[in-house]
Amino acid sequence: MERENAWKSYTDQDKSELNELCEGYKSFLSQCKTERLATKRAIELASAAGYAPLAEAIAEKRALKPGDKVWIDNYGKAIMLVQIGTNDIEAGVNILGAHIAVSYTHLRAHETLRHL
Repeated sequence: MERENAWKSYTDQDKSELNELCEGYKSFLSQCKTERLATKRAIELASAAGYAPLAEAIAEKRALKPGDKVWIDNYGKAIMLVQIGTNDIEAGVNILGAHIAVSYTHLRAHETLRHL
């Protein structure tokens, strides 16, 4: 069974939008070469999209309500974004997970000994 190439069905506008998405992703990869840089940039993007630090709500002792969007980071190396829904938690939650993967080499001045 031969599949039709989806690329052939794209309009010029589709290709333009895809190119814009790819250029943004390439820029993100160029700027965010470590987990900390990627997390920092993700926080900037989340803040621009209306997410607020969960720490602020906790400090203000403010209860979260449906529609609230918050973020929390883990030592600057990971981030979790949460949007509060309208249903009770007993009805379930939707979770989308991802991780930050960067490619780098650890250089050490001295060999490290590892004991098993």
